Amino acid sequence: MTKLTEAISVKTIDVPLNNNNFVKSLLNHLSGSLQDVIGLEEAEGFISIVGSKLGEQIDFQYREALNVEKLSRTQLTEVLIDLKARIDGDFYVLEEFPDKIVFGNKHCPFGSDVFDRPALCMMTSNVFGVIAAENTGYAKVSIDESIARNHDHCKVTVYLSPDDTADGREYYCSDYFLNKDVAFKSILNAYSLPTAICNKHGELLECSGSFQKLWPSHLSRNVRDMFLESTRWQNDWRMVRRNKIIELIETRLCEPLHHHMLRTSRLGVHDGELLFLIELHPRKEFTEGFKSLAGYYLLSQRQKHRSHMINLQMQNAIKESYTDPLTRIANRRAFDERIQEIWQDAILSRHPVVLLSVDIDHFKLINDKLGHSRGDEILVQVAQCLDKLLSRGQDVVARVGGEEFSMILPDTQPDGGRLKALSAVTAIEMLRIPHPASPVAEFVTISLGCSSYEPRPGDNVKELITAADKALYFAKKAGRNCASYTDVKKQTVSLITA
Repeated sequence: MTKLTEAISVKTIDVPLNNNNFVKSLLNHLSGSLQDVIGLEEAEGFISIVGSKLGEQIDFQYREALNVEKLSRTQLTEVLIDLKARIDGDFYVLEEFPDKIVFGNKHCPFGSDVFDRPALCMMTSNVFGVIAAENTGYAKVSIDESIARNHDHCKVTVYLSPDDTADGREYYCSDYFLNKDVAFKSILNAYSLPTAICNKHGELLECSGSFQKLWPSHLSRNVRDMFLESTRWQNDWRMVRRNKIIELIETRLCEPLHHHMLRTSRLGVHDGELLFLIELHPRKEFTEGFKSLAGYYLLSQRQKHRSHMINLQMQNAIKESYTDPLTRIANRRAFDERIQEIWQDAILSRHPVVLLSVDIDHFKLINDKLGHSRGDEILVQVAQCLDKLLSRGQDVVARVGGEEFSMILPDTQPDGGRLKALSAVTAIEMLRIPHPASPVAEFVTISLGCSSYEPRPGDNVKELITAADKALYFAKKAGRNCASYTDVKKQTVSLITA
């Protein structure tokens, strides 16, 4: 009788299956199925949604571990490399500039499964884009080369400021600060759907014209009165406050709003209060989108685009309110707010702040001799020149008066401030802009006052501003086309020499 072969134990066999391999295969097959069924573009869209959620989660985890409210520029670069290393990637910095970071990668976390699956690259794009935007306010990510497209390495560029010449997906910070001077009503009326802005209690602050027409006159100015079932209000509104974007598909609204569905987006903070954008979508249009996976995706993308456009309009309006319309640099309002912020940061970090006060010499004679149009052109040239002198993102140049400019240099030693002051005087003189009426020189020149201060709790920023103005006055009295420095501790003023 033949001896029976001994049974092999399942627990002892070598099967290449573990948690890591399982998740990679799952994502690969999901992305592959989506890519094959609904096309690359739509598949990238679905993976983008997952990537964005992951980016938010990872960003929160790193900031909590580092105990910071926002990642610094250095920390941002380190985090993007570190998170890839933790999931078996091999990312490194190829180049780094003030406005962009270029990463290289030798190994994809998905391994060979990524070949011919470029949709998976959207995971990197969205994780990087969300983390960068949440910490710097804006990001655009371009996948220039990828292993998925049969390159031998990846090249990923993260832009930290808008660049219309570059391709890529744009990302914006979810919470940005709204200003009371922004014309909310005109922005909302430009939006095709009925829209409104409310606070965290549901109180309506502003409504578009189409929203106002739909709103029943007997209802109070609160979103909770829209709900057909009052018992749903608390639970649904709690979800609204916890999520950046949410569609209350199952929530029924009262007449005559019952043919609409409520969609909310978290906007940001206004006077210390969290605000939300309320949109009323035709229920029929929305529910028809569920007939197919692709249909729902396309509809969702349109809705996100609409929300993005209104948010972008608000951001542009805010930016304009802090920009000088002639020179396109920061205005007096931006200067007043920024110098207070920099002052408070300097108190916490115990770093000095340098302030340069600049005045174009005999500018009135330019207007009298050459006309106001020529005077405006010269203001623009001077502003652009001063702006180019600042190489760091935290430095600020602002037009604070007719021919007056201010330059704020955070975390700068007095010697560095004096050197920058001399550079500014020389740079304007080297522009060789004719000034036929100037008693100082044949060309446009400036006078400059410089001061430095390392503030302590209780110190007032006016001390820094007064010291810079005192130095500016001294430079004018000394004959103009020069710079002087106020030593705050010694209470002395002297000309700056090379």
